[in-house]
Amino acid sequence: MSLRSHGGEKTSLRAILDQIDGDILVHVFSRTTRKQLREEFERACTRERYPHITLTSVGMSTYPVSIYASISDNALEGIEGLPRFLISDPKKQFLDAMGFVRPSSTSKASATRMRRQGPLRCGFFIVRKDKTLFAKETGTLENVYEAIIRAEKKLHKGWISDLKRMGRPVPPW
Repeated sequence: MSLRSHGGEKTSLRAILDQIDGDILVHVFSRTTRKQLREEFERACTRERYPHITLTSVGMSTYPVSIYASISDNALEGIEGLPRFLISDPKKQFLDAMGFVRPSSTSKASATRMRRQGPLRCGFFIVRKDKTLFAKETGTLENVYEAIIRAEKKLHKGWISDLKRMGRPVPPW
């Protein structure tokens, strides 16, 4: 796979999973211009949430992915709460395997939609520590954020039940 980290080094999902101890959330950003990418990223970071349930509270790391490395490097400067890595996939091999690349079509309406919305579907997926896929969603930003909230609640409930079973506070990492 041709994933590259924010520093330009080649990386893979396996390498990222080996670096961290917990689960990871991967956001896929679909926009093609700096302004669109920045707006989409800010909406993802500042959305309404339950204040006591966050993915970082259950030991999750967040990684945004885009196929546009130069755009994502320049567009997201100065945004607070920026995750550790910006991953780019210019050849779309990884994102195509995960189902985020829009299929090309010969219809005029589909070509117009592709120009307006970009070649990628907006979405996210969560990979657990044991390298299994926990949740995945593509679609509109609103649907993606609702799915992230559902995944947060499910992960948080699992963490609380582990806490009750162990009888003492055990951090997820």
